Amino acid sequence: RRIVLSRVYAPGLREVPREANAHVASHRLMLQTGMMRRVASGVFAHLPLGIRALARIEALITDEMESVGAQRISLPILQPSDLWKATGRWDRVGKEQFRLQDRK
Repeated sequence: RRIVLSRVYAPGLREVPREANAHVASHRLMLQTGMMRRVASGVFAHLPLGIRALARIEALITDEMESVGAQRISLPILQPSDLWKATGRWDRVGKEQFRLQDRK
């Protein structure tokens, strides 16, 4: 499937802004080429070219996994606190960790 670049929303940057904190070359390149944009600290939005790249990478990984007989699983985003407490990470992470209280 061909993609017409003149019709793609991919706002490129000549220089990566300092507040982007892009220390890794691949991170800088993805920002410069319009594959993703920083929304907040540590939060990025994938733009059309980035989504296309992710889909191609996912297809490559899926093909390789299928060739060796591996199966795909989907893990939940929210995890019970018991898992974090058992490893001692519950108290170490701090306020940055998103926590919910069960209303059973």
